[in-house]
Amino acid sequence: MKTRSFMQFTAPSVVLMLALLALPLVMTFWLSVRNCAPELELVSVKQTGPFGTQEVVTQRARVDASGNVVEQCEFAGFDYYRKILGLDTNEVANGQAGQHNEFLEALKFTLIYTLVTTPFVLGGGLALALAVNRAARGLRGFLISASLLPFIITPVV
Repeated sequence: MKTRSFMQFTAPSVVLMLALLALPLVMTFWLSVRNCAPELELVSVKQTGPFGTQEVVTQRARVDASGNVVEQCEFAGFDYYRKILGLDTNEVANGQAGQHNEFLEALKFTLIYTLVTTPFVLGGGLALALAVNRAARGLRGFLISASLLPFIITPVV
């Protein structure tokens, strides 16, 4: 296959993969290293109730001339990742590091679940495929339909 033909054949797939996989991944990382919060302003609001009118001071987000919320963003770096992994310098100084790390517990559970369930799923699928392969010809269509039925019913429901 010529290089030009290969590029024309694979270009749509590469563009879609970049647009649907790489771009969201890069954007998620960019958002994770920034800390944005709306600018708040104090406002005085009159509230009328059954016992009269009173003036209450409250906060609300500041908006610009076009009605968009004004946000103040700053580069946070890897502070969020340090905190999630239990490497936060404030926690280490206070002696709280390593006491209860939800991320590491979730990672441990996910790894154990994956390592335990994967062999059973693969073994069960192989056993089902071998059983269908050894079944009588008249029974194969029924067995294949019965095994695919849960995949068909779920989207319909």
